[in-house]
Amino acid sequence: MALEQAPWSARGEFTGLLNALLVELRGRVLTASEQNGTELPRLIQAVRLVADKRAEAQGNANPQLALAVLAADLERLANPQLALAVLAADLERLL
Repeated sequence: MALEQAPWSARGEFTGLLNALLVELRGRVLTASEQNGTELPRLIQAVRLVADKRAEAQGNANPQLALAVLAADLERLANPQLALAVLAADLERLL
């Protein structure tokens, strides 16, 4: 997915992509807050992650790298058990 993003135009197309993602996530936050969902804290954190990447994209950020990092961060947020397993495996390799 990250390689599909052009390495230029971080302020244009990439910012538009992040804006669309923010709209989707904010809609999910509203739905979760109305339903007292357990997903609300993770959705709020996802909004923060995307908003931070959007702010970085206003500078001279590489959109491919930013998208790859954002995708990894969102994946860890969506599946914390998998993130812990990967972290444990990485630590085991280091020791």
